[in-house]
Amino acid sequence: MKEYKVEDLTLLHINVANAAIENPNNISIDENKSTKLFYSLGFDKRLNMDAERVLLALFINVEFLDENGNSTGIIAKFTIQFEYHIRGLKEYCEVPQEVGTDTPVLMNSQMSGSILSVAYSTARGILYTRCLGTIMGNVIMPIISVQTLLDISEKESSKPENTPAVQEDK
Repeated sequence: MKEYKVEDLTLLHINVANAAIENPNNISIDENKSTKLFYSLGFDKRLNMDAERVLLALFINVEFLDENGNSTGIIAKFTIQFEYHIRGLKEYCEVPQEVGTDTPVLMNSQMSGSILSVAYSTARGILYTRCLGTIMGNVIMPIISVQTLLDISEKESSKPENTPAVQEDK
């Protein structure tokens, strides 16, 4: 595999495909006494080797919990898509030799980590601004390691309900 060069990575486009905040009990900002947040995230990565493009969808759920750790029903669900160009993408990947195999394409871990890190950091800012002035208030996603992002992205089904979550006091 090719040695990692950050100059080969370009973020081309960001699309907020879904940004929904659910508040089924119509709790007002003043009534919301929740102090804990439950975060979950997942990834879906698609590669187009010929076009040297990577499309990464990041799925994020943020949910308010009551003092007993139960859901209040207040939840934000976001899907944010990131399109990257990677110069020499094929050189950063190991493609299975057998046609029709279910073996995934293996990408250079530094390149994969950069893609995930840029997406997650950007998504943190998007969520913060989208939640201001809503029942979610000033939600700030936690800082997590690149290794944690890689671990989540490598799960077979990386949707929010299948990923480790971070619970923290607000």
